[in-house]
Amino acid sequence: MQHWNALTVVQPHRGLAGSNAVEQTRKEKRKAMRWSCVDVLRETMKLPQYRAPGFQSLHDLYEKLADRAAEDDVASIEAGATSARSPGGGRSPGGGGRSPGARSDTGSVAGSVGSRRSRRSAGSRMFASPSGSALKSRFSITREAFLDVVLGLYGALGPRDCNRLFSSFDVERDDVADLRAIIATLRLRWSRSEAHDSRTLGLFNLYCDDDRRLPTAALRDVMTIAAATQGEHLAIDLRLEPVLKALDVNDLMLGLTEDAFRRLARVSDDYDAAAGEAGGSGSGGTTCLADEFARQLTLRMAS
Repeated sequence: MQHWNALTVVQPHRGLAGSNAVEQTRKEKRKAMRWSCVDVLRETMKLPQYRAPGFQSLHDLYEKLADRAAEDDVASIEAGATSARSPGGGRSPGGGGRSPGARSDTGSVAGSVGSRRSRRSAGSRMFASPSGSALKSRFSITREAFLDVVLGLYGALGPRDCNRLFSSFDVERDDVADLRAIIATLRLRWSRSEAHDSRTLGLFNLYCDDDRRLPTAALRDVMTIAAATQGEHLAIDLRLEPVLKALDVNDLMLGLTEDAFRRLARVSDDYDAAAGEAGGSGSGGTTCLADEFARQLTLRMAS
């Protein structure tokens, strides 16, 4: 018994582990509520006073959100530059806002979310960097800007529902969200009867660049758009890794073409769409990935 007195028992820090578990649960709850929140916006957008044919309403909303995000981005950059030049810091008189003649691409939502039309607006840096953070920052929108745009277009929604919708995409609770994720989720719920291939093409059109290529940095965002839990994210990640390794070098460096994405997102022949069950593994794991992606979409459409 005396030998046991010299032993030191090392136990995990329960407080930290518990905190991480609580944080993960909180994020999953926010993600889970986004589908019902999006439905409230969709129903509002389809009211008689707002209704537009096809996906025109979605297209217009995306354009206004993207323009506002670009304007805020320019104002932030100019404020930072002015502060760096000014000994006292702060914004110089007349600073901020859109600089006269500042122009660059903000991208556009295309195809099934309305006809694709490239637009030039201030503030975007295109896809100069392949990093995920750079891509997301281009499409980041603040809570204040989101409420300003959405309630300006669809006042019947109300501030409470608009705030709840934004919060469901603001999983980090920093009052910033990716506007593409909001529009993509709304796009998926726009028509419950839409075919799977049409839905996936709509996602490609939303996330592709002006060369109609889907950057690999944005591919995970597309494939996990319907993932509501950590387990579902992991299921996609495990299937996505071999797919990325098997990509053609051009697709890997420049982004996936529409045809390449269609092949990647095509479900297997034995996939049961009604039951939402995954089929075979496919070449390089592509079919396995597509089936899991379709299964998650089926679950979200049924919720």
